[in-house]
Amino acid sequence: MLQLHSTISYSFVVAGHTKFGPDCCFGIIKRAYKVNYISSLYEFAMMVKTSSTSGKNKAQLAGTHDRRGIVPVHNWTVFLKQFFIRVLNIKKYHLLDFLKMSLRSKVYFKEFDLSAEH
Repeated sequence: MLQLHSTISYSFVVAGHTKFGPDCCFGIIKRAYKVNYISSLYEFAMMVKTSSTSGKNKAQLAGTHDRRGIVPVHNWTVFLKQFFIRVLNIKKYHLLDFLKMSLRSKVYFKEFDLSAEH
């Protein structure tokens, strides 16, 4: 959008083959959630905080129970709609190439590395 790059290549790992470090922390939270009765955001935050003995898990509320925001939230879908065209089924694509043209830019996307470009 700011014309700082002429090309950008973006690759996603194929679903089912990801190794995401924080997954173990979510597993710890999931285990704690199953054995705790949670009736408020504050109780959930406390459960997250106490779920790991090493202090790995921390909770930061983005809002309160009465819907007051602590962290500013924006509707990015509405904002970005003015700049981009929606790509249907985007989650099935693993490779995206953004190319800067003279007046317009193009995005090429492929399901897999050896697939034909769309």
